[in-house]
Amino acid sequence: MVLSAVGPVGHDWQNDWVVEYVTVFHSICSCLGTESLTMRLDDSIVAIHGLDEDHISAWLDTSSGVFWLRDLLPRYIPSARILTYGYSPDTDSSQVAQSSERILQHSQTLVAELEADRSEQNASRRPLIFLCHGLGGIILKRALAYSASRVSKKVEHLYSISVSTYGILFFGTPHDASSSPYTTSTGPDPEVVDKKFAVAASYDPETLQDIIDHFAPLMKQFHIHFFWEQRNTFNGTWTGLVVKESSAAPILDDTERSGIWATHSGMCKFATAVSPGFSVVRATLSRYARDANELIANRWMNALEALNRLRRNEAAELLESYDPTQGSPVIYDKHACTLHNKFFSVPYNASSIFTGRQDITERLERSILPGKKQTQSPMQKRFVLYGLGGSGKTQFCLKFIQDHRQQ
Repeated sequence: MVLSAVGPVGHDWQNDWVVEYVTVFHSICSCLGTESLTMRLDDSIVAIHGLDEDHISAWLDTSSGVFWLRDLLPRYIPSARILTYGYSPDTDSSQVAQSSERILQHSQTLVAELEADRSEQNASRRPLIFLCHGLGGIILKRALAYSASRVSKKVEHLYSISVSTYGILFFGTPHDASSSPYTTSTGPDPEVVDKKFAVAASYDPETLQDIIDHFAPLMKQFHIHFFWEQRNTFNGTWTGLVVKESSAAPILDDTERSGIWATHSGMCKFATAVSPGFSVVRATLSRYARDANELIANRWMNALEALNRLRRNEAAELLESYDPTQGSPVIYDKHACTLHNKFFSVPYNASSIFTGRQDITERLERSILPGKKQTQSPMQKRFVLYGLGGSGKTQFCLKFIQDHRQQ
């Protein structure tokens, strides 16, 4: 693991950064002059690269040598701390079966590294904005779902990443697990030609759908802007779009979407302030950075209250199952117990903005909860809830469990 800082604009950064690495967080100086070295930093912007690129090349316009995260962006958002995250994806096609495990490993490392860096900076509650290219977006979605589940006492510090995340810009990240994200204008099937990309990006439908399902309940709490490529990629024997528009920029409520007149690789490289797509990216980041602080501060208040409530519930459960005269936990006779739920452990919290579905709630209450005059049945009751991915199944179940905990 490597953590290094980069000097102001004009510094010979290429001689200081090691390209061969396992996992890297690089801090990019966001100051344009010595007078701003002591300014208060309001936000953190984290850039995560995609396949066949690294933490530098993904964002570097090679023709001009402009590294826009350092050379352009700080002019518009001087109060942001800008980081790049690097990882080494395994593109060996023999590892298809391990794709889900690799994505999870990268995601867990991202959360751990980012939390450690923010803790060292005493900035664990600073708003986070992510820039993700290709595979980087898949890793981030899994990372945020992982972070959102870390609510137990021993690992609740990892929960801070999900709570602090305000906005995400996805550049050419596939979000559709139902079909291949590729489309071509000429040449053979891109699933064969670009097998390396497909393997590393984990386009096994089950793996990608699992990531989508984990991320879907969290989407409403983030501001999201999808970008898709508008120029074909030329790759020897074929020409086409690496990720098609419908997969890179799904039409979803409360999200933004824009095309960039560039190839898949070039869509996140900007040589000047008038490069195609930069004005939209700049405006989006500026708006996110401006609006994030108040919302994240309020979210932290709610999160701390929820964590404190969880700790109190855990303490109450321990006290209820402890007999001070015997010095050991009490083993309850399940037939002698009332319907009061003494043991409750659910790894996720329902969204604070969840609403509706009252009709399904009432049906579920009638189906699995005992009535006032009924006795508890020894038989297990089952209720199947089904629907499209992202339709709110998980959030409904979490809300139902939360509202009926004591039953």
